[in-house]
Amino acid sequence: MEGVKQVHIRKLQKEDVSPHGDFIRILEQLSASDNFKRAACNYSTLWDQYARQTHTHVVVALVDPIEMLSSRPWNDRVVIGTGSIFIEQKFLRAGGIVGHLEDIVVDKTTRLSGVGRMIVNHLVEIAKDNSCYKVILNCSDHNVDFYNKCGFRWSGNEMRVNLD
Repeated sequence: MEGVKQVHIRKLQKEDVSPHGDFIRILEQLSASDNFKRAACNYSTLWDQYARQTHTHVVVALVDPIEMLSSRPWNDRVVIGTGSIFIEQKFLRAGGIVGHLEDIVVDKTTRLSGVGRMIVNHLVEIAKDNSCYKVILNCSDHNVDFYNKCGFRWSGNEMRVNLD
C-alpha cells in the first residue's frame, strides 16, 4: 500500500479505549486468543489502572478518514496503529534505564505504509527523552526484518511461561 499522507501520533486518551473503538480493534489484530473478552472487560476501570502508571507510554497513530478509502462512515480521525513503551529503572549500569517496546501493531489495511516505523521511531524518542541507554523488544520471526529496518538488531532469545 502506498504511504498514508497525514499521520498524527499522540498519547493514548481515555476516549480511545472503548469496547467497539478502533484502538481495541487494532490491538485484537495482535492476538486472536481472547479478543479481549470485550463483554467481560470494564474499560473504564482498565483506563483508570493504566492512567495511574507512570512508566508506561502508549501512543496511537491517527489518520484522517478520507485516507482510509473505506466505505465505513468515520466521524473523526481513525486509529490505524498503536505501540507502547515501558520504562524500567535498573540496578545495573549505575541505575541505567531501559525501554521495553510492546504491542506494536498497524491495522492490516494500512500495513507497509510506513506507519509502523513512525510508531517505533516515536517510542524510541520517548526512550531518549527518558534517558534510556537501550530499547529492547521481543518479536516473532516474521517481524525481524521490519525491526531491523527500524534500527534494531538480534540480541538473544525470548523465553516465557504462560501463567493463565
